[in-house]
Amino acid sequence: MAPSLSPDREALVPPSRPTLNQIRLWVIGFGLMVLLGAVQAAGPGLGIRAQITESGQFAPPKQVTAVAQADAAVGHSGLMEDEPVLVSASRRVPAVQGTTFGFRYRILGLPLHRPVDLEIRVEHPPIVKADGQPSTLSRAVFPIESDDGTYENSLMYRLSQPGEVVPGNWTLEVRLQGQRLAGQTFVLE
Repeated sequence: MAPSLSPDREALVPPSRPTLNQIRLWVIGFGLMVLLGAVQAAGPGLGIRAQITESGQFAPPKQVTAVAQADAAVGHSGLMEDEPVLVSASRRVPAVQGTTFGFRYRILGLPLHRPVDLEIRVEHPPIVKADGQPSTLSRAVFPIESDDGTYENSLMYRLSQPGEVVPGNWTLEVRLQGQRLAGQTFVLE
């Protein structure tokens, strides 16, 4: 409850000037508008954000299981059976078959016990698909769910086929609800 002013005090405030309590409410209201704008800019939902914890060239994984993926330039994505080991923290990587590059990431602020669709994207120089058409984007969408508001994973790209060995800029991104949470550009040379 706002403190009331004595009749003498109210008489000293001209009607055209706001009272101290009105000014406080305006400042609080403006502060909330600024704060809500900042939270929405951080990511989809309230406060969802991501951190890249490790990035660069990784040792090739020992075991990769191919999974059919229509939106991938080569027609599939791969699930790594083991945790990749960082070889170099450089964003410049050799354009050689077998090279593996990417990053580990952690997402914070996810809703609890509610699945959300995570999108991984790789923008790359043109790669000719099996149907003969060029592609500059590979992507996959999969549901994730969190018990504690966090999710950790890796986004890696392994040049497994000769047609993928294309020098240039390769941008790997993690997205949620169409907004980029984390990303890194690598230069293959």
